[in-house]
Amino acid sequence: MDEQSSSSLCKVCSSFQAHGLHFGVLSCRACAAFFRRTVVNESHRKFKCRSGAKNTCSVSNYKKFHCRLCRFKRCVNLGMTPDNVQYNRDVPFRKCKNDDSSDESQEASSEQNSPWKRPDVNSIYDTTMLRNKIKFILEKENPLLGKPHLENLNPLMRMEYALRQWRKRQKPVEKLKFLKGITIIKLLELFEPLMLVVAKWLIYDEHFRKLTFDQKFNFFKLVWNIWHKIERSDMSIQVFGQRVFTEKLSLFSDIYTTRDGEFRIDYSAVSDNSNDEINKMFRGSMEKMMGILTSRFNELKPTSVEITYILCQMVWTLAGKGIGGEVAEIADKACEEYANNIHDYYVSQNQNNYAHRIIPFMNIIKDVKILNKGFKRIQMSSSSKDSALCKVCSTSAHGLHFGVLSCRACAAFFRRTVVLDCAKKYKCRGGKAKCSVSSTERYQCRLCRFNKCVSLGMTPDINIAFETRVRYIAVSKANQSDIRSSENHDLAKLNPLMKMEYGLRKWREQQRPADQLEFIKTMKVRKLLTVFERHMHIVADWLVHDDHFRRLSSEDKYLFFKIVWNVWSRFERCDMTVRIFGRKGVEDNLLILNDSLICRRQQFTVDFSEITDVPSEQISRMLTTTMENIIGRLFSSLIELKPSSIEVTYMLCQISWIIAGKIIQGNVANVSDAVCDEYANNFHEYYATQEKRPNYASRLIKLMAIVNDTQKLHMERKKILELAKLFEIFKVEFSEPDIFEC
Repeated sequence: MDEQSSSSLCKVCSSFQAHGLHFGVLSCRACAAFFRRTVVNESHRKFKCRSGAKNTCSVSNYKKFHCRLCRFKRCVNLGMTPDNVQYNRDVPFRKCKNDDSSDESQEASSEQNSPWKRPDVNSIYDTTMLRNKIKFILEKENPLLGKPHLENLNPLMRMEYALRQWRKRQKPVEKLKFLKGITIIKLLELFEPLMLVVAKWLIYDEHFRKLTFDQKFNFFKLVWNIWHKIERSDMSIQVFGQRVFTEKLSLFSDIYTTRDGEFRIDYSAVSDNSNDEINKMFRGSMEKMMGILTSRFNELKPTSVEITYILCQMVWTLAGKGIGGEVAEIADKACEEYANNIHDYYVSQNQNNYAHRIIPFMNIIKDVKILNKGFKRIQMSSSSKDSALCKVCSTSAHGLHFGVLSCRACAAFFRRTVVLDCAKKYKCRGGKAKCSVSSTERYQCRLCRFNKCVSLGMTPDINIAFETRVRYIAVSKANQSDIRSSENHDLAKLNPLMKMEYGLRKWREQQRPADQLEFIKTMKVRKLLTVFERHMHIVADWLVHDDHFRRLSSEDKYLFFKIVWNVWSRFERCDMTVRIFGRKGVEDNLLILNDSLICRRQQFTVDFSEITDVPSEQISRMLTTTMENIIGRLFSSLIELKPSSIEVTYMLCQISWIIAGKIIQGNVANVSDAVCDEYANNFHEYYATQEKRPNYASRLIKLMAIVNDTQKLHMERKKILELAKLFEIFKVEFSEPDIFEC
């Protein structure tokens, strides 16, 4: 730095020796001080060009008086940014005397006094004052001081007390204000009081208060927005009831409400893209998340304590995984404590059988995390200067596919339509071949979507050569005749969960001991398919032990089977590996493939040469690399919990019905909810009678975390196989192509 400053001139004025890097640009102290003053005092709004708005004045400190507007613009054009400006250096921050101010005082300041600056290059939002307010709350405030009644409450009840303090401020329906259109500036101002609410809620958590400030602030940044979405979704149901669905109403804050489809944000202050494009991009994922949350809360009607429990589990799970290290360890302890607290709550309510309540809550948390991850991807892609939109549906583009800039979904749709020759079967949903093609539409008109692909110039000549597919592999179909009833007198006495456990034991009794297993390092793809075929028959035999499954139509049974057989086998084999080898199996990367074969995960390869030109090592790496973290976490959880046969059966039932219900929808989705409730009741009986474990909340939550990890593994595999199909890695067609899509 010293050598550089002694030999370089200021990049702004080119007159004085540079002092060093200031605000990202090599500059003298005078120019650095000028830039800081201008940003802090927002002086650039008052500046006028000395040459009469030509903006071409020479910037040189040899002049006694030079144009301040042109000097500031030169600073910005050279790359100076206000990221490190010390806004509070001149006037120290003081906490407001009345922290719990009225609703009117919490409304945002006018846009004239907003923290937005508009230099020529970028818009800059100054969060310094907001950060200081949050810092004051996180560092200084202790809500237990002067409130001895709180010390007698357990941690969950303290958090519920804090939630009630915020909700007391909720305006009744007749006093709510409708938000229809709003600028991004105003929106960010409205977010400020909501952020402070979350900060004040968090400090009621004694585990949170023990974190360092940096940990607290990182924690807060990770969770405040998702906390707000969950809490407002539940409050919307409480305030509006069924009007949430009939009139599409939702609460934005304690004062404002919005209507889905009508609420629009003006992004012109921060983007050159059209408002329609940006609103469309964000609205779809946001409305999907809020729709799922409000539907679940309307169905479950959680109490204040239960919604607090969901919020606590969500924030600690997100922060633990997002920050890691010490925070992850504390997160485990906090979740364990809250699980014990929710057990105590249910016992106090004379509700000892609470499995059917906790499991849906954990599924809500899992779904919100997935949706939030997708929403963050949209935010990241929209903030990229190089981002582009799909020409077909206007979502974020992945690249050039079939000659047109498009997303993966539209590229895959076009490829499927051409390869399977589906265009002839498509019919226009609107009847006029003029349907809107947009990512925000849940069900798009396939004919209009395909016509748009063609009109934009997509052509199959580039990547698709259907005639060159060289081989069809016949997949043995576990058809409806194989899925038969397994009724007998002994089974009739068992409850549904015990019947499924009996079906699992029947298969596992065939498992060879460790010393009789055959180690393999490589396997031909045809041999792998025979292993899969064996798994399919096992899963089909297991499924028919389920009374609800047998009542499904033949078509639904087969769809159900195709969706779950692979994820079922994968999880069951992971558990069997841990059951036989314990921790050694994890340390040595072992995986039991079936009742007689075993491999080392990272050394095992499949010879795919028969069906692809891509090297087998590369294919194996593609199929395993992205999933190793999830598999490792799955093994670790299984080692820690050592689930019993009943618990493994329960997890397999949950995995099967949850995944099938989501994908098939319709009657299967309706049956799925009832089945999961029934298995939850059976599971409670198991803990109460056989295990003599009345407090099982903590263990149940950990088991559901394993279920969620298994579902993530399933989704990751589906994404990889979709990519493989999109890029035509495999030169093969299956007589039942969707049977291997899981």
